[in-house]
Amino acid sequence: MVRSESAGASLPQFMLGPEGFFARIGQALGWPDIDFSEDEAFSRGYVLKGGDDTAVRALFTPELRAALTSQPGQHLAGMAKVLFWWRNGSLPGPESFNEFLTAGDRVRQVFFAG
Repeated sequence: MVRSESAGASLPQFMLGPEGFFARIGQALGWPDIDFSEDEAFSRGYVLKGGDDTAVRALFTPELRAALTSQPGQHLAGMAKVLFWWRNGSLPGPESFNEFLTAGDRVRQVFFAG
């Protein structure tokens, strides 16, 4: 897991993870998922939840959704000035740890750009 923080950020509370079998069952039972009708690839690939749907939708711009869709399997959680990013599984070994950190940093840059 990579934790990032930006003093000037004001992220709405949200959680995002890959959409899988159990997420689809939850949606069928009425558990909310923020979907984007104009972006089926993102909405099929990820489950997005948040406390303020309007603020979360504004945060997840087409550019951000495209960046996440291009690298499936990511998890994110954020609120206020803090962002967490991770992938399922154990930490990578020394030979691929820099690649893992770079992937997390790319996501941080998209969220905290500007």
